[in-house]
Amino acid sequence: MTNQEFQNLLEIYGADLSRWPAASRDAAAGWLTSHPQARHDLEREDRIDRLLADAAPIIDGERVLRLAHDLAEDVDGMVPGGWSIGDAIRSWNPQGALYLGLFVLGCAANSILRLLTTQTPLEAWLATNLSMALGG
Repeated sequence: MTNQEFQNLLEIYGADLSRWPAASRDAAAGWLTSHPQARHDLEREDRIDRLLADAAPIIDGERVLRLAHDLAEDVDGMVPGGWSIGDAIRSWNPQGALYLGLFVLGCAANSILRLLTTQTPLEAWLATNLSMALGG
């Protein structure tokens, strides 16, 4: 094994040698015993692996649904009348929220373009293509 091969495997598979391919484990263990710098690199990669593991917690779908349900119960009494924000939150799924967010961003972008220009890109495209279709 060369230093470059060891560094490549370390970057790909991390510091836990049990995740490395079986053919490379023995060679890496031999490389670690004969090269002190490799041990230092392995420890550095282990610190990076632990930081990455601690950085983003894994949140399961059940917890997200439970939090949304709790939020819905908290806001149910805030709106007068028969309409309930809680029912709306419970009935939404993440994809629907994503599409709603994209729609709102698109409307905001269209409004900004209307303020800054005389025509939106869609209006300019329609004007060009409709006039060409009509022979203009």
